Amino acid sequence: MRQLSETPFEIPYKRWAHIEAGYIVTILGVYHSSGVHGCYAKVVVKGTRLSKKKQATWSAQVFLQTFKPLGRKLKFKTVWERLLEDDT
Repeated sequence: MRQLSETPFEIPYKRWAHIEAGYIVTILGVYHSSGVHGCYAKVVVKGTRLSKKKQATWSAQVFLQTFKPLGRKLKFKTVWERLLEDDT
């Protein structure tokens, strides 16, 4: 069953570790689809318990309950920062 929320999810970390099994995954993307009842978000990751190269899809809410972040937070750049960086 889909788990719905009112706002889209932002996931500021790139690497995550499964809380119980301990394997590490890398986030490839967070995809949102909105409908009448709210916003559904899914997280596509690279890495599963059995293979590091396979891709898996998780519901965003289940993903956040099942995994813990590793490393530093990603710093999202604004459009102005990207434009200024390209010119130099």
